Amino acid sequence: MKQSLKKKCISLFLFLTFVSLPAEVKNIRLKLPVRVLSPQDKTIQLTKNDFALSVNGKLTPIFDVLKKKKSLHIKPDLGRDFILSFHLTEYGKHVEKGISYLVTEILDTTDSLYILSPFNVYQMQVSPNKGKLIEDIQELLRKDSTEFKKFKISAENKIFNRFNSLKIILRGDSFAGSRNLSQLQYKQVSQFLHSFPTEFINFKNIFLLPNISNYQQTIESIETGEKETWWIHFQQKEVFKVLSRLKDVITNIKAYISNESQAHARTLQSGLSYLEAQTRISDTFPDKKLLKTVLNFDLNYNVIFFRSTENKDAESEYTAFSDLETILRRISQISGGLTVDTPDSEQGIKEIEKHVDIYYDLIYDWNGKIEEKQIQVQVKNKKMDLSYGKDFPKERINSLIQFLSREKVRIENISFSKNKLAFVIRSFDHQKKENFGLLKIRIKLLDKQGRVTYNAENTLRASKNEVRISLPFGPEYRGQYQLLLTACDLIANCQATESRTVTIR
Repeated sequence: MKQSLKKKCISLFLFLTFVSLPAEVKNIRLKLPVRVLSPQDKTIQLTKNDFALSVNGKLTPIFDVLKKKKSLHIKPDLGRDFILSFHLTEYGKHVEKGISYLVTEILDTTDSLYILSPFNVYQMQVSPNKGKLIEDIQELLRKDSTEFKKFKISAENKIFNRFNSLKIILRGDSFAGSRNLSQLQYKQVSQFLHSFPTEFINFKNIFLLPNISNYQQTIESIETGEKETWWIHFQQKEVFKVLSRLKDVITNIKAYISNESQAHARTLQSGLSYLEAQTRISDTFPDKKLLKTVLNFDLNYNVIFFRSTENKDAESEYTAFSDLETILRRISQISGGLTVDTPDSEQGIKEIEKHVDIYYDLIYDWNGKIEEKQIQVQVKNKKMDLSYGKDFPKERINSLIQFLSREKVRIENISFSKNKLAFVIRSFDHQKKENFGLLKIRIKLLDKQGRVTYNAENTLRASKNEVRISLPFGPEYRGQYQLLLTACDLIANCQATESRTVTIR
């Protein structure tokens, strides 16, 4: 089912702008996912005493630090948001196998799914009929990739015609003996360097690079919540004849400029330098914008680079993609994702599925101000390269506070008496027709080394407005532990987590 996301984005913006917060919003805590990029030692165990957090230049107390991990092969308690984006001109078995595996083996009916073709954004319903969903996705991608290829060929032909016209002028064969040849050549080269860079930038943004505007539109349409968001981008590696032919044109222009007067050469060289800069993907790709979006919305960004089975060109012909792969590999690593280069998209999905993202949630108190937040995190007395969202716009903070200020499931009245744990679950949703709540409760104890020594989970059907839990621990559990309590409201699709140090006597 295709859904217009533009209207949805506008509505969301108006909601964030004009809906005011409750008169009293208290005890709202924000969390900041922080990843350790280096050293890449998964045994590192950091605590809140290891971190220093600054918000808008002010040192901010950290309430708690939780070491977390997520992976596609670990089914979370809540439904997930999946975004699958495709930049391809050929759709066939090399893509179908990956989609089929993802839909049948990973997607669940509690998940939401967005498909980004080269042209359009689609929101799909994940129904129990997985075969029908696969067929629907394949139909959309087959149609849009074919259309995309037609537009690409048409755009290439227009560019090639411009190249040919300029080459003819520079050779001067058709204008032998013309007194105005020199003037005509200068005029044509000048016009080309003035107008073609814009034409090439448009071509590059549409046909060479992923559609970043669609990225932003889709992300902003997803409702703020607690669900994991997984992004998998399928990037077809392809030989772009436009780039190789443009290099020939640039060589011809350089030869022409070398024979021009100093004044003319200086004027033309400026335009030529700008055009050359646009051919370097590493200099022009909006990686900072994409990275900021990925981190601000806590996305796991993954990429599969592939070549179609029909494309037999030598690896050296894919130089444009070496830059793009380097950029996207870095973004996926920083976001906790993975980049895979493989002709088998199913194998690529399987590699992404088994990948584990390990990170720390820094929990801190909101200062009560809806404002842009500049974040800085450091690890004290240790040299570590960290990844986290550094610049949160006012609209994003507003969205988070709106979500966190809503009434939702809470864990309260946590207490230990001797060896018995007690707590209360409140403010969970009830199923409307039969008026019952559905809760998944998880209790963990971690020892001083961070090892899980106790792990219990149960799903409860609650007919009242609160659930009281009382749990005794056997004599083998004595001493100091980190207590982790999780309550998942399976009807509202949200959860609450409480962590504290406890002593069992």
